[in-house]
Amino acid sequence: MRWIFLALFVSVAASSSALAQSGAGSQDSSVSGPLRPRWGTYLIETFPSPAKAGQQVTIQYYNHNDEVLMCQIFDATDRLILDVQPKQMTKAGLHTFVIAADKLSTGMYFIRLTSFTASNNEDVVDNSRFLIVH
Repeated sequence: MRWIFLALFVSVAASSSALAQSGAGSQDSSVSGPLRPRWGTYLIETFPSPAKAGQQVTIQYYNHNDEVLMCQIFDATDRLILDVQPKQMTKAGLHTFVIAADKLSTGMYFIRLTSFTASNNEDVVDNSRFLIVH
């Protein structure tokens, strides 16, 4: 029985290694080595956090396919504060937006990245938060 388990474990480990080397699958933050992007659409980074007066907040997201996306900033009470990117067709690739921290008052803010299906249904694909300190 032990030999069957060992053979099964070695077989699974070998196929996982081949999959990782071929570049297939999605990237996990726990994997070391060259970073491969995850599949789909996702927020990469919001920095600096906390942001101080006079600084700029940078928001980056990535999408693998052309799709209709919207990126918005909400406050802690879920009130819309800023449309970073209005609902529009967005080309595949890395997208970077810069916001002056002076436009926002002190507090915690949430970024919501939303995609839309062909039938115009919303799908919140990722969200993040950042802090403004004046």
